[in-house]
Amino acid sequence: MKSENIFHNGIEFHLVVKHFDELTINELYDITSIRQDVFVVEQECAFIDSDGHDKKAIHLILYNQDNKIVAYARALDKNTIYKEATIGRVLTHQEYRKHGLGKVIFANAMKYLQEYYGIQNIKIQAQSYLVPFYKTYGFEVLNEAYLDTGIYHNDMIKKA
Repeated sequence: MKSENIFHNGIEFHLVVKHFDELTINELYDITSIRQDVFVVEQECAFIDSDGHDKKAIHLILYNQDNKIVAYARALDKNTIYKEATIGRVLTHQEYRKHGLGKVIFANAMKYLQEYYGIQNIKIQAQSYLVPFYKTYGFEVLNEAYLDTGIYHNDMIKKA
């Protein structure tokens, strides 16, 4: 487990990074709840969130001062979802969007992915409207947009 305080735009947040077996029952419940809120309810994506990959992932949880999750991501080593390492389920709570917390959680996901698994290629499945965001981190588009769970996506890669 890793834990650090992060100051962003003058506000203090708390970042926790844990392997699946380090998560408490309450943390796991809160993670699945916010993922359902964002992906299933807000984005109207009908998909199976419990895909088995959470057990192999490191989970990055960004909390506000009230200990509520405001951003989240999971990172996986190579040969789990793809032959490359990957970062997914990246989200920011609806009330905290447009404040740069997506940048905070994604930059930390990249940092901790490398800390835990070493420097390597990273492949992601990006919602197409976020392609410009991921390009700022050095990701390149691999294919034309395709429809997945009702939302257009592009596969992207960042080479080590």
